[in-house]
Amino acid sequence: IVFRLVDLNLKLNNPDKSLALVQEYSDDLPLTLEAANLFLNLSFYDHAAQLLDPLAQQTPIPENALFYLAILEYEGRDNPEQAMKYLESIPVNHPHHERSLIFRIHLLYHGGDKEGARRLCQTAIGIFPKQPEFRIVMAELHERENEFDQALDVLRLAAGQWPENMTILYRTGLVHDRLGDRAQAMAIMEKVIAKDPEHADALNFLGY
Repeated sequence: IVFRLVDLNLKLNNPDKSLALVQEYSDDLPLTLEAANLFLNLSFYDHAAQLLDPLAQQTPIPENALFYLAILEYEGRDNPEQAMKYLESIPVNHPHHERSLIFRIHLLYHGGDKEGARRLCQTAIGIFPKQPEFRIVMAELHERENEFDQALDVLRLAAGQWPENMTILYRTGLVHDRLGDRAQAMAIMEKVIAKDPEHADALNFLGY
């Protein structure tokens, strides 16, 4: 009930009241983190900080808070170094670990350590061999460096393992377009739409 009230007050653009409601139940960690996540998603970083900073002072910091603290540091404070420290502290067996790896890859790449980003992505593929996300991320890393043939190789292998994954198919179409093979890109996007008629990105691509 409290969380719904927090959410409603945020929709009414009353973050101060939402914050006051959460602070009445500051001993409820799940409520605090859910509310902090709402504040972060809506870019109310100062309000999120009032919930998360006290958790950062605890020893040890609650594991469930680490990912949200990383978001606060990166998005709210432009402090990628501290964000990375929080992400690196998330244990391998924690539910946030997979998301933390994607976040860390992003931080490494945009911090200029492109090779480190690839190494971490390859490590993540080994940790999560049944998850397609890191293959998609690896292909995107190649795309960003205009290594389109390598990106296609990654995507083809991924498509063999996850033939119904629309993100893989869509990204494959984009890479063909970047290579100048517009006809193949169009054909792939039509396949995406045939399988998912509401796929907004593929529809936009064809419309454009």
